[in-house]
Amino acid sequence: MLGRAIAVTFLIPVFGMLWGTAFLAEPITAHMIAGGIVILLGTALATGILHFGARRAAPGGR
Repeated sequence: MLGRAIAVTFLIPVFGMLWGTAFLAEPITAHMIAGGIVILLGTALATGILHFGARRAAPGGR
């Protein structure tokens, strides 16, 4: 549970980009979008929303 609460801080740059665009009319570049996607995917992996390379348990509990 604590890991999920801490992982939310990874989203600060994404929200900073959105607030900068909304209130300061800052442009969003392709690099910013790519970085935001990496941040969102990393956060999803850290919180367990996405499972990359997870192995499934064999039938019979082995």
